[in-house]
Amino acid sequence: MTELKSFFPLPRTAYVIFPYYIEIDNQRLNASVIPSDVMQSDYPLTYAWLNHNREDLKRRDISPKPYPSDEWYRYGRQQALTAFESRLKIVVGVNSLGDKYVYDDTNTLLASGGTAGECAIAAFQKDHENSPYNLLFIHALLNHKAIEFFCRKRGSPFRGGWFSRGTAVLKEIPIPHIDTTTENSRTQLYRDIIQANQNLHSVCRELSITTSQAKRNRLEKQQRATKNNLDTMINRLYNIENIIEQVKLPA
Repeated sequence: MTELKSFFPLPRTAYVIFPYYIEIDNQRLNASVIPSDVMQSDYPLTYAWLNHNREDLKRRDISPKPYPSDEWYRYGRQQALTAFESRLKIVVGVNSLGDKYVYDDTNTLLASGGTAGECAIAAFQKDHENSPYNLLFIHALLNHKAIEFFCRKRGSPFRGGWFSRGTAVLKEIPIPHIDTTTENSRTQLYRDIIQANQNLHSVCRELSITTSQAKRNRLEKQQRATKNNLDTMINRLYNIENIIEQVKLPA
C-alpha cells in the first residue's frame, strides 16, 4: 500500500501499462481497449512485453470475458477507470494508520476501492471551478482532529489501531455550509483556510526534496506553526475552540 503523507506530494510508486483509449461518449469519459493490431504497430515494445507474459495474463480472472478474444491484456476489472481522469482529487487511505489524505493535482492514475486500498474525493469532472467547495478546503477539514474523531466513530476498527473510512463514511462527514457568493466572516475564514493549506503544501513540498538539515529544521518548525494555525481556523469554523482539547481519539 502507498504510504500517504498529508500535505506532501502524492508518491508515485510505479509506472503502469494502461492499454486504453480515453474517449468522450455522450459527454461522458469512457475507457476502450486499444486493439491488438494498434498495440503491435504503435507500441511494439509494450506489446512484446505483454506477449512475453501472455500465459500469465490469460490465467487472470477477467470479468466479463475479453471480446474480441485478442484483448487478453485488458484489465481484470474496468470499474472506475476514468472516474478520476483529469480531475483534482484527494486520495484517501481507506484502511491505514497515520496520515490518510493527500491532495493530488498531477492526474495520477488511481484504482479505487470502497473499503480497501485507496479511494478518492474529486472535484466536478467538467468544471472544477464550479464545485461547491474548493478541494483544498475539504482537504484541510479531513486532516482535522474533529473529523478524524467522526471517521473513527463511524468507521470500522481493526486490530492494531487501524480504522477504515470507506466511501459510506466519507459521504457522512459534516461539512459546514458556506455561501461563497456572499461576503462575511465565514467566507473570509473559508478563503483563509484554503490559503493556509496552500502554504502548508508549499512547505511540505520543500521538505520532501531538501537535503540540508538546517533547512529541514526550519521547514519543520514552519510546518508545525502553519498546521496549528490551520487547525485554529477550523476550530473557529465549527465553533469548537473550547472543547476540541477534550476530544480523545478512539484507539
